[in-house]
Amino acid sequence: MIIMWTAILISFFFLDSVESLVPSWFGNSQKIGTVSAGPLQISEMGCGTWSWGNRLLFDYDPSQDDELYDAYAKMRTAGITLFDTADSYGTLDLNGRAEILLGQFEKRFLEENEKDNNIFN
Repeated sequence: MIIMWTAILISFFFLDSVESLVPSWFGNSQKIGTVSAGPLQISEMGCGTWSWGNRLLFDYDPSQDDELYDAYAKMRTAGITLFDTADSYGTLDLNGRAEILLGQFEKRFLEENEKDNNIFN
């Protein structure tokens, strides 16, 4: 069963920091498992991105992007590959912000971890 984890979404509504929602084992070597979704292997746990860009309900501000990335990188390092997003995640001039951030975060994560993933180093 896939568990949809919406820590980022909840964090901006109820908490001051994303860090307080990241389980302590995220920094350890323990990894999230995977499940089959047709021909794909996806993580058992996912992350909702509704709050990324949503000023109306979550008081989003672009200055939060570094903190969002830190949480994103911890989730990816733990093995999470499932992110729920939509072009409507964001409000007004930030419409689609969640998808933009997801792309930027994944690119940055891959670049920062390129050395770790390069078998020739």
